[in-house]
Amino acid sequence: MADNARLWAAAGFGWGEVEFTESTNSQASDLSQTMIAAGIDLSLMSSENLIKGGTTTIKLNSQSAFTSAEVDEGVSLEQTSLDASRHRVSFKGLHARTLKSDAVITPSIEAGWRIDGGDGTTGNGLEIGAGLGYSTGRVMLKFNSQTLLTHSDVDDFEDWSFRGMIALQPSSDGHGLSMSLGSSWGMANGDLESDTLRSFSAEPIPNQRESLISTSPWIHAAVRYDFSKPDGLGLWTSYRGTDHDNQFRVMQVGLQFRSSQGFNAGLQIGRQESIHRSPHHASSFEAH
Repeated sequence: MADNARLWAAAGFGWGEVEFTESTNSQASDLSQTMIAAGIDLSLMSSENLIKGGTTTIKLNSQSAFTSAEVDEGVSLEQTSLDASRHRVSFKGLHARTLKSDAVITPSIEAGWRIDGGDGTTGNGLEIGAGLGYSTGRVMLKFNSQTLLTHSDVDDFEDWSFRGMIALQPSSDGHGLSMSLGSSWGMANGDLESDTLRSFSAEPIPNQRESLISTSPWIHAAVRYDFSKPDGLGLWTSYRGTDHDNQFRVMQVGLQFRSSQGFNAGLQIGRQESIHRSPHHASSFEAH
């Protein structure tokens, strides 16, 4: 791909149990889930003259994700299959300004169109977002928010998020220790630690969190180490959890390889725990 474009693809598979309760009767059945996602991130322009005092960049982001879930037949349950898809196209504007202290502050705005399909919520809607980044040396602070303004099929459909993060970025040569700590509210559509630790910035491992909105914060933490030999090999681990009523915890480990020719590939495995459900396991592969 050209220097101003990044093409990525990811695939994942998860398994676990799902429990059903009717009055005094409760039963469990095996659950399997697959995910395929792909997208392109394209830098349309970058100029120091559009807004004085810094560099303004306009980006086009497009992605599509398909998820399928199957619940096995049980004592009084029929085998069930569910499919869902989501497509997004958005424009993002960023303005990076270097301060007298050599720190860099980067405000951003974003607007895009999304299309939902399958057996869940269907229709399309307008999404907007805004963010603010601050970096000095290897330390970075990042805040962003996103909300769905309108939806064609559901009048009271809620989808919003607010995220904040502090991170220690990799050294200038891309090797060594890096870590991040952050929190999020609402629908967590992206992983905070992925943005900073250069791991999997596409779709997260499929999990039951996607259908929940909570006013209680989620905690995100990640640690990564990039080895100098073999070149570009990185090992990372991350944790996400919340103490709200559903008490979800997601733990992941991953291995990623970045070649000098620009090809990246990685594998991650994860475990999701919930006070109300049996553990759910998943694995995914990404290349770009």
